[in-house]
Amino acid sequence: MATEATEATGRLGRRAVIAAGIGGMVAAMAGALGRPAAVMAADGDPVKIGEMNAGTKTTFVSGGPGEGVHGVSAGADGLVGEASVAVKSGVYGFTSHAGGYGVAGRNKATGAVASLGGPLNAVRGDLNRADVAVYGENAHGGGQGVGGRNMANGSKGFLGGFDGVWGETTQSIRSGVYGRTLHEDGFGVVGHNDLRGTEGHLGGVAGVVAKPGLHGPALSVEGPCVFRDAGVVMVAAGSSSVTVSGVGYEEIAPFVLATLQKYRAGVYVAAAVPNKPAGTLTIYLNKKVTTAIAVGYWVAS
Repeated sequence: MATEATEATGRLGRRAVIAAGIGGMVAAMAGALGRPAAVMAADGDPVKIGEMNAGTKTTFVSGGPGEGVHGVSAGADGLVGEASVAVKSGVYGFTSHAGGYGVAGRNKATGAVASLGGPLNAVRGDLNRADVAVYGENAHGGGQGVGGRNMANGSKGFLGGFDGVWGETTQSIRSGVYGRTLHEDGFGVVGHNDLRGTEGHLGGVAGVVAKPGLHGPALSVEGPCVFRDAGVVMVAAGSSSVTVSGVGYEEIAPFVLATLQKYRAGVYVAAAVPNKPAGTLTIYLNKKVTTAIAVGYWVAS
């Protein structure tokens, strides 16, 4: 009987050990599923895929002539960098080649390319479609979407603030905002008011072109102004009129001013008659003159 009791006790002990072992394995598996992967925290350890890897020293990855690191993701970011120190970057790239880029990104679907730290531009965007190559957005009412400043001369400019475009310069004979066109029919700068319909062009066929709208004049001037589209013609001796050719007229009815450039008793300008189809202007005096006299004219439309 004692032997049978001992054998029974041994069998129970072995079963208890096996059960405890299986229970421990299940608990370990459950614990592994319920907690994040272990962190590789020691320098010199291999980098493990799918786990958190950490160290106290810089990790260098070199691909020789190929890519050093290539990240691909089907549902998130291919590559993410994070920094928790002031004036440091989550992702930092530099190039030692004069024609290279520190950091560049490309959208395969749209063809858009953005680069930082290039040979000619600190920031550059390239796009071959009807959209925006470089875009900045600010949700604050007093902020600017995009801003830039030249530290050497103090010039600065902003996009997407209280004004669509705002520029400032401290340099002589320079512009806060400058526009240029390389086409003979283009405009350097164009401004348009959608509500009033007024429009202004700078640097086109004429230096300044102003167009009226439904609720506003083409040009409003307060104080002295200078018009340079005017001229002086001579009325020949024995004549009482002179015709000016090559006068440009707008669609609206023209308005002409003409006056003698020298006082002559009994002689004055009787009329200045525009001819829109012919592009001419005929200036009539009240009588024939015995000697030639100069007449100045100014045409507005």
